[in-house]
Amino acid sequence: MYVHAYLLIIQIHVSHVHAVESTRFVSAIVMIAVSYASEAPAYDKISELTYATKTEEDKKVSRASWNVTDVLLSIVVMILILGAYIYFTG
Repeated sequence: MYVHAYLLIIQIHVSHVHAVESTRFVSAIVMIAVSYASEAPAYDKISELTYATKTEEDKKVSRASWNVTDVLLSIVVMILILGAYIYFTG
């Protein structure tokens, strides 16, 4: 009885892993095919999406939007999160 249950669990796990890997492979193929089939987007549509597409003016505006208080409060939040993590992991 226990051997059959164990083998069933192994079979389900292998089937699940196979399904996940198949889905990832198909998704990657579709993504590549769509990328090659469509034209490149206009730069003004994709600007400011990543740091690589930021202009110097964008960087200046971003830097002017925060100050020392924001940085200190961010550090306090990170310390609190780290403390909670340490406390609950023992």
